Amino acid sequence: MSKEENLVEDIKDSLKETIENTSDILNTLSETIDATVKDVEIKKESKKIINKISKEIQDNLEEVTGRLTSNKSFSADEEE
Repeated sequence: MSKEENLVEDIKDSLKETIENTSDILNTLSETIDATVKDVEIKKESKKIINKISKEIQDNLEEVTGRLTSNKSFSADEEE
């Protein structure tokens, strides 16, 4: 594996780990809100914000993934 391919793999691994950590944080936040917030309207709005953040992260992830896979220097790595 070339140095460039190793760097690409490192970036992919780092991105995956970051996504997993972010997902865990958002899930924990949602559970904490369920357990501690008593006001139904505040709970509802808080969850709405969390879902919006999650959607934005997902959209950005799809864009970044598309860029990684469409770049010719990364394509060779995908074929292995």
